[in-house]
Amino acid sequence: TGRRYLSWSQVNSFRSCPRAFAFKYVEDAPPAFVSSNLLFGGAMHSALQAWFENRFEGTIVTVDELVQAYRVAWHERLEEQDGVPVRYGKGETADTLAQKAKDMLEAFATSPLAEPVGDLIAVEERLSGSIADDLPDLLAIVDLIWADDAGLHVLDFKTSRSKWSDVKVAEARDQVRLYSRLASSIVEAGVDIHLHFGVLVKTKTPTVQKLDVPIAADTEDAIADVIRPVWHAMTLGVDYGNPSATACSGCPFRGRCPAVSSV
Repeated sequence: TGRRYLSWSQVNSFRSCPRAFAFKYVEDAPPAFVSSNLLFGGAMHSALQAWFENRFEGTIVTVDELVQAYRVAWHERLEEQDGVPVRYGKGETADTLAQKAKDMLEAFATSPLAEPVGDLIAVEERLSGSIADDLPDLLAIVDLIWADDAGLHVLDFKTSRSKWSDVKVAEARDQVRLYSRLASSIVEAGVDIHLHFGVLVKTKTPTVQKLDVPIAADTEDAIADVIRPVWHAMTLGVDYGNPSATACSGCPFRGRCPAVSSV
C-alpha cells in the first residue's frame, strides 16, 4: 500500500473482501459514492472526542456544542470526498442525520459512559509498534483510555442501527485485542488491561451500551495469530472478490468489480 504500517481497518477490509481492499488501498481507485453511515460515524467520533478533550481540561461542553462539533466534522469529511456523492439510507438526509446525532449525543451525555470512573489517560491516541517479528508495525487509533484501581481501560466507540449482542461483541473483538496488545507497551508489567466497546445506538429512542470484551483466555500472541495469515495473503497479492449480497450492495467499487456479476 505504500504505508510503513498495517492498520486494523486494512486487516478487516482484506478479511471482508481482498478485491475491495485492493481497490481502496493498493490501486487508489475512486469510489462511486461514500456511505452516509461512514460520514455519520466519523462525525460522531469527532463530537465524542470534543467531549473528552474538554473533560481533560475540566470543562463540560453542552449538547449543542457537541452537535456543532458533529456538523463541522461532517462538512470537513464531505469536503474531503472531493465531489464524490453521498449515498443516504431510506428516508435519510443530512438534516435528519444531524437531528439523530443530537438525540444520540443527548443520550450519551447523560450515560455513565460520559463520565468513566478513574483518570483519563488518552483520547484518540495513536499507538503503534511491533507485535511479531514477521509482521509490519501495527497502528491503532484508540478512542479512549482511562485508568482506575482495576487497571487500564481501553474503549472503542461504535455507532449502530441496533443494539449489540454478545455475538456481535465476539465478532468485533479482534480490533480491541490489537489495541490491548499495543497498549501493553505503555503500562507497567502486571497491570491488567480491560477492553470495552461503547455503542451509540441509532434507534428511535437512542441508547448507549458499555460492553465488556472478555479476554481471559487470550495469549500474548493471539492477535498476531489472527493477523499473520492476512498479512501473508497480502504479500502474495491475493485480490479475489468475495461476493456477498449484503456487502456488495453497499460497496463503492461495485461498478468496477469483476466478481459482482455472481452476486
